[in-house]
Amino acid sequence: EMLGKPTRTEPSAFGYEWWVYNQSLTTYLLIGIEGDKVTQAFAAGKNVEVAPYEIGQQLADIYRFTLVQSEITFSIDSNTYTFTLSEEDINNRILVQFDNLFAMLYIDTESQQLEAVRFTDPKTILLHKPYDILYNGIMVEAKTPDSLSQVAIDRANERQIYELTNVYRYRNGLQLLVSDNE
Repeated sequence: EMLGKPTRTEPSAFGYEWWVYNQSLTTYLLIGIEGDKVTQAFAAGKNVEVAPYEIGQQLADIYRFTLVQSEITFSIDSNTYTFTLSEEDINNRILVQFDNLFAMLYIDTESQQLEAVRFTDPKTILLHKPYDILYNGIMVEAKTPDSLSQVAIDRANERQIYELTNVYRYRNGLQLLVSDNE
């Protein structure tokens, strides 16, 4: 309700739908929706509110007020999961736990600045499996899409990668790419 109608909606391979808010390169935002529930928000636009962080923030500043752990353990029902972050993850894809919410902080390796933030619920992060994981109980798995759905998912991924590339190019003062579907 706060964001209004998205520019478009697109399928994902993980059971949720992406609501794409791409009105501006500085406010680019993807919202994952499953049924009537927001499962995640992926913010890359410089002017998107991602408190307690800020797009463009220096990694050193993030380390000052964020407890960065190499292992994060959580439970869903009677199942226990532990993500193990490598040294590369800790420098490029930091995972921070806030009660029943996770923040994945994507750091640009050249500038050492925060490029994007993904706020996600526990089930959705398990579907993505972005880190090494140990678990006790049942692993949450994504349903494999049929071939027609997979084609639509692939086209959606292409559009999102193209748009995100231009968000980052714009932020870094580089010429924007022009789409060529051929």
